[in-house]
Amino acid sequence: MYRIHRSVKSNLFKTKKKLATEIQKLEHLKTMYEDNRFEFIEKKLNLVTKNFINSQLRNVEKKPSAKRWTEQDKIFALSLYKRSPKLYRYLSVYFQVPSTRTLKTIFSNIPLDTGINKPLLDHLKNVCQTMNKLDKCCSLIFDEISLSSGFFYEASKDMAFGYEDLGHLGRTSSSGGSSEEAGEAEPPLFFGAELPLIFSMKEFVFL
Repeated sequence: MYRIHRSVKSNLFKTKKKLATEIQKLEHLKTMYEDNRFEFIEKKLNLVTKNFINSQLRNVEKKPSAKRWTEQDKIFALSLYKRSPKLYRYLSVYFQVPSTRTLKTIFSNIPLDTGINKPLLDHLKNVCQTMNKLDKCCSLIFDEISLSSGFFYEASKDMAFGYEDLGHLGRTSSSGGSSEEAGEAEPPLFFGAELPLIFSMKEFVFL
């Protein structure tokens, strides 16, 4: 009973000490707010910058497993990662950003199949209706992609990949390599459009 009493008393003391520290931080923030030190953030900075600053303040003292990210935080981080994974890893040393595993999980939830993805094109059409003429300018990209032969099974789709895939025309029995002499498929054709960066999940477009 004595040990239990000492343990409870010790935990209570630690909790009170932590609470006092948090109250002190809150009072400090209140003083800064009353002095209008945050006014420039609301008036001068754009939404993306404000969200980034908030994410830094929210997660700076938390353990990796305890960090929490908003939808906008993840979208912004994913846009950085897709431009340069190497740069993203460098930024993660100095800034609080979602892990690459989190970003890959988000990207894996976006339904992308072989061929022309009509839902994405329809969505892109709706987005363009609210854009000005200058923002509608983009670069259309056509290129071949060199792939190595190989097969793998994706459990989430219950499908084996590695065969020549013609999109809505179906798949053939040829493997997805790049050697015609071996009777394998032609190199796949990539088509994409490079658009201005958009930060809303409703307007985030991959092609």
